[in-house]
Amino acid sequence: MNLFSKRVVWCAAAALAALVLSVPSAPPAHAAPKKAAKKAPEPAKPERPTWNLRPRYTITVGDLRLDYSEMDGEWRIRRAQEQEDLLNPAVVVREAGFFIELGDGRVLKHDELGMRGPAVCSRDPFSSELLGTGTVYKVNFAPVDGLIVTHHMMSYDRWPFVTMHVTVHNSAETPVTVKRIVTAAMSAGSISGFSPSVETAGRALRVTGGFPLYDRDAKPSRMVFHDGASGLDLAVGVVPNGRSLPAVELAPGGGTWQGFVTSDYAPGHVVAPRETLEADPVWVALDTAPASVERLYSQSLHAQGFPLVAEKSPRAWAAIPDTEGFDALKKAAQDAMALGVLHALVPAGWEARPGTREGGAPRWPKDMAKVAKELRALGCTPGVTLDPLAVQGGGDAWTAKSADGQTWVNPAVPEGAEYARKQAAILVDGGFGFLVVEPSRIPDEVLAAFGISRAEADWRALGAACAAAAQGGRPLPVFPAAETTLDASRDAWLEASAVMGRAVDYRLNAGPVRFNAAGLSRLEPEVETAIRLWRGPVELMGDPAPGAGSALARALSSDVLYASPQDMDNTAPLLWMSRVYAPTVGAMGAVVLAFPGAGPVPVSELESDTPGELFLWRPDGEKVMTFPDGKTPAVNEFTTLGLCPTFERPTFMGFGEGLSFGLDKTQSLAWNEEKGILTFSLSADLPRGTHGYIALAGGWKAKTVKVGGDRVKAQAGDRWLVFPFPAGETSFEAQFEK
Repeated sequence: MNLFSKRVVWCAAAALAALVLSVPSAPPAHAAPKKAAKKAPEPAKPERPTWNLRPRYTITVGDLRLDYSEMDGEWRIRRAQEQEDLLNPAVVVREAGFFIELGDGRVLKHDELGMRGPAVCSRDPFSSELLGTGTVYKVNFAPVDGLIVTHHMMSYDRWPFVTMHVTVHNSAETPVTVKRIVTAAMSAGSISGFSPSVETAGRALRVTGGFPLYDRDAKPSRMVFHDGASGLDLAVGVVPNGRSLPAVELAPGGGTWQGFVTSDYAPGHVVAPRETLEADPVWVALDTAPASVERLYSQSLHAQGFPLVAEKSPRAWAAIPDTEGFDALKKAAQDAMALGVLHALVPAGWEARPGTREGGAPRWPKDMAKVAKELRALGCTPGVTLDPLAVQGGGDAWTAKSADGQTWVNPAVPEGAEYARKQAAILVDGGFGFLVVEPSRIPDEVLAAFGISRAEADWRALGAACAAAAQGGRPLPVFPAAETTLDASRDAWLEASAVMGRAVDYRLNAGPVRFNAAGLSRLEPEVETAIRLWRGPVELMGDPAPGAGSALARALSSDVLYASPQDMDNTAPLLWMSRVYAPTVGAMGAVVLAFPGAGPVPVSELESDTPGELFLWRPDGEKVMTFPDGKTPAVNEFTTLGLCPTFERPTFMGFGEGLSFGLDKTQSLAWNEEKGILTFSLSADLPRGTHGYIALAGGWKAKTVKVGGDRVKAQAGDRWLVFPFPAGETSFEAQFEK
């Protein structure tokens, strides 16, 4: 990756423009009596120079160039040309600016800000603990009625993406309300240069309180363009910072794309005097394959310092509708325990009056500590749903009442945040083992009085719950409430898992999805696997039929699959790279999981953690299938493929059993170079008899194989050794010679 920046200086045109603008009008030599006064014509606005005449910085990643204007923070993206044509560049993003919508109806646009007075551009090095070193570029605009607007761009020495954001500082003596900041405005036809076969995918990952949450109805947080025909890859995303509801709103039209990246502050964010509002950063990845985009975007989320997953975080919990009560929850908890689900959640609506932290009769006991105690007596961990902003009491300076008499706390001031924490801590002290925070019902008029957006209120509510859960030294798990309900549909679970992307690889605390299992009579094996690909919590609702019990138990209580999607052009990806881990050994390589319909993908395009040339293989009884064309095969049934580097000695590749070839059950694995002996043991036996597979390399040839101490007949070729592994056995020893 070639990543550098350069400055192109424009002098003559700037000097000429400055000279013209600085020449004053000469007064008339003689004053004549005025007749009818005529309205003076509006002075003509000076024209903005073309890109070739603008001072700018250029960021280069692979085949793409991002130009950043020093005049007004506008940017564009173009492709490298063998012979650069300054008048006709190969533009991918023609122009992208920004604008700010204020509460009084004013709109501050980047180009108009740049023409009001000379903007000052600076360039400085910076260092990030998690993203490393880079350069920050700032365009500081002339003040507008006390508002100081600055556009920032950050490039990174190690990574093929840039981030950009807008800050608004209020230097006046009166507060100003911001309704919306469009951090990237791309007019009609701005995004172009793709072939007709370009593939696009939007991912609706919403982040609230720092928790990635799958929300099927949310606007995308990132849009990926992959054009295999022209070799062009581009991704545009937004990294939430907790003050707005951000979104990437790009739409096609006539073979091109246009739209906005927005930060929505509804009902409005008040910027007090001497305060600064920072919009959510735009995230632009250049010349990066879609699978790598998911990893880099998740890495950028992690760099924000969001909450990490707590110890003993539940895989699933039983839940009931908020119209039902304690008796129904106890039954649901007992039914779920039979499936290996050992957590149960009190739903929203349990309070007698919001903020009292007392149960509403007759469905719930007044003392909710009794609920926690009884659920623990059943053998499960109790959780409770709450809205930390609905309170009783509190100080008049940091609370407000809505029209219905409900008191709401302002979480944006220290006293209000502490009061919300204390109210949530009542439930922690009452014995609940995890908290789920619902979207607050705080009315818009109260939010307007507090001067914060709804998104910020929900974000801070989760922060108050996290602070309450952290008391005692070992934080309890906290989650946002589930926004999406899934059924037993394979593609629905694959889509949800793909949207979550690699965020969970960085230990970000993923929010739950709800699984409606009511009346479920059978769980297909592919659906079971798709559920295991989902690495967030599952909120289980409804009673499944007995026939689905064992498969549902495996899906919810088995270890999740540490997999990432590889064919990101599909809304529901069918090709996944699964990293195999054994608790006692650690990383054991990777396998490729291919669902029916998965098309061929070059092995070189798979996102592997293993450097160097890789090859695919597949167990087939006493034989081994390989794929010399270097592509994953098109499959019509679910298939697990091994993915391995070239070896220098005999290497155990796994068994013909399980999604991970049994490697996830590895207890020990050792190679003795001097004796030429490979030994292996399992932590648990396999469910049925199968075969073991060893790749031969380094001139070693098979001599003997013993399973459980008994010699077995093996099939040996030039590259593979295949041997039977009977059911109930847990170890083998293979000896080799040169």
